[in-house]
Amino acid sequence: MKNLFKSISLIAFAFLFSTCSLSDFGDVNKNPNATTVPVTSALLTNVLSGLGGWTQGMNEGLYAQYFSESQYTDASLYALQQINFTGNYSGAMYDLQNIINNNTDEETKNEVTANGSNANQIAVAKILLTYLYMHQTDRWGDVPYSTALTGDAKPTYDTQADIYKGFFSTLKSAIAQFDGGLAAQGDILFGGDKAKWKKFANSLRLVFAMRLSKVDPALGKTEFSSAFSDAAGYLSSAADDVTLVYPGASYKNPWYDLYDGRKDYSISDVMVTALKNLNDPRSQQFGTPNSKGEVKGIPYGLTRDAAVNYTNANADWSLILAPKWRSQTAPVVVLSSSQVLLTIAEAIQLGWVSGNKNQFYADGVKASFERWGITESVRLDVYLGGTNVALDGSAADLTKINTQKWIAIYPDGRSGWTEWRRTGTPNLVPTPQAVSASKQIPRRFVYPSQEYNLNGDNLSAAVGRVSGGDTQDGRVWWDKQ
Repeated sequence: MKNLFKSISLIAFAFLFSTCSLSDFGDVNKNPNATTVPVTSALLTNVLSGLGGWTQGMNEGLYAQYFSESQYTDASLYALQQINFTGNYSGAMYDLQNIINNNTDEETKNEVTANGSNANQIAVAKILLTYLYMHQTDRWGDVPYSTALTGDAKPTYDTQADIYKGFFSTLKSAIAQFDGGLAAQGDILFGGDKAKWKKFANSLRLVFAMRLSKVDPALGKTEFSSAFSDAAGYLSSAADDVTLVYPGASYKNPWYDLYDGRKDYSISDVMVTALKNLNDPRSQQFGTPNSKGEVKGIPYGLTRDAAVNYTNANADWSLILAPKWRSQTAPVVVLSSSQVLLTIAEAIQLGWVSGNKNQFYADGVKASFERWGITESVRLDVYLGGTNVALDGSAADLTKINTQKWIAIYPDGRSGWTEWRRTGTPNLVPTPQAVSASKQIPRRFVYPSQEYNLNGDNLSAAVGRVSGGDTQDGRVWWDKQ
């Protein structure tokens, strides 16, 4: 009987699967309210809403000596920082690649035109993706680029030289790709203004080209000249600043979030002293004035015990930024016209392009003043006439230009650290309390440890190309000062 029961069961089971397949269930397991195509406008908004965090870069701001730590001082003592970069690829960068993919795939490209013409969406995504890749490669050096975001579980690490060449090519193609169709929807940065996107892209080209000043000046000059003369223009006044405005509630200014329940960071005494020596009125905006109306930075690079003792004895130390610049709804500048104009002044000093160096320099400082709400022409004129600010036609002009750029970039820690690494200006002194072997300010981040396990062969090839090895003292490709 047992054998008979088994035989009947097997026959019934075989009959069931000979006459029925999963397709017979139709749409019973499909959610009628779900979409198989991403809402590309929502992807764009999501990426743009996080741009302020990409500029913040607290560790990098510590290395640029913009900031000091009030109690947990490991980063400013140059303890090894293990930062995982894979989350960037799976987050904002993946969203942008999805916008590109869905606007090029024959099965989805027509459907997503409700969110902007295919060309306009692709162009915007390319520009933003290049901006994010810039932050990626400038922190680590060689990173996955050409085969990243393609589904390859073990993407190759491109050389930074090739990555930068890719930047120039991508930005030029993006500028040319914009068409007269519907602007990219979900654009909370420029409101779909294609002319502003082109200026942003050209300005990035100028900044990227200047990165090559020490490592490949010939290519840098060629690319800089091309961007400088491009009809689309570049950021030329404070009104052009690439600015993200936060609505508050679920989308708060990241500087507000930094102090929401904690007070771990201060403007550094290095920045405060630099501004004071120049009689720079921006100091009142860069830090929170205390009850005496003074901005008081915590000494840079203290041990934990020393920092705690200092803050206990000096309760009037200043937070980063004046309160109005770190409210929930305060704007964040992603790329400033002052940085771009001062970069042009540097290019003229280097002989890369022709122009009035003094005028670009003055316009760059003016744009920075205006960004921080300082609009009185008398204050600007007095400042520009200062002994350590005014250009005099000597070789010292380059140092003055780059000092003003270091100031103008504040509080964008990532860009400030990058410019300091490239130029060596200002002459930052490592903390005597450093715990690293070299006791020097870090020049790059080490590769995340999990990459050695997940993509070891490709990572090993990249490590072999790092001047100084996979250490904080290693140098990215363009870092030759």
